[in-house]
Amino acid sequence: SVGRGDALVVTAPDGTVMLVDGGGYLQDNGRDFGRRYLVPALHRLGIKRIDTMVLTHPHPDHLGGLPAVAEQFEVGSFWQGHAGEGPEYRRLLQALQRQRTRVITLQQGDHLQGRGGLAVTVLSADTPAASQDDNDASLVLLLRFHTFSALLMGDAGQPVEQRLIEQGQLTAVNVLKVGHHGSRSASSMAFLQAVKPQVAVLSVGAGN
Repeated sequence: SVGRGDALVVTAPDGTVMLVDGGGYLQDNGRDFGRRYLVPALHRLGIKRIDTMVLTHPHPDHLGGLPAVAEQFEVGSFWQGHAGEGPEYRRLLQALQRQRTRVITLQQGDHLQGRGGLAVTVLSADTPAASQDDNDASLVLLLRFHTFSALLMGDAGQPVEQRLIEQGQLTAVNVLKVGHHGSRSASSMAFLQAVKPQVAVLSVGAGN
């Protein structure tokens, strides 16, 4: 549980771990979200190494916990759609550089074959300059493992959904990580009819 942030752990059957986003506080309050919540949660799950760390976009409620994780866990590779800015993003990069983690900037259409048979396709990887909304610059990832599939929308909204529909990139999936915390700016009916999720996961704050 990361409140109104996003942090999602994907564990393959061989134990390979992917961490997608790191939660965080929307407003700076002087607290380290990673040290307070995310790092202890990963320890409780028995995770000792992050094989792949993913930042869908550098907003504080997705970036916030990642610096502490990179300081306390070995990270095999780091994926991002575009670079961020500010002290917490720089702290993250410094931690990754110290352990010589490979930093990869993803582009739409990239296909990555992870360890253990996990395949990842980048359906969208825009830049803030090319998007009307920074959230629409989120990485959108399709994960496949044999017959299982999961679509991770980051904070991408209806403009991205419509583009993916028009490009014919969407198919039915087992799990949908709902875009933008279930906001009305995402999850159009046409999009939901295209992906037909069996399970939809929303990350929202209490009472929101």
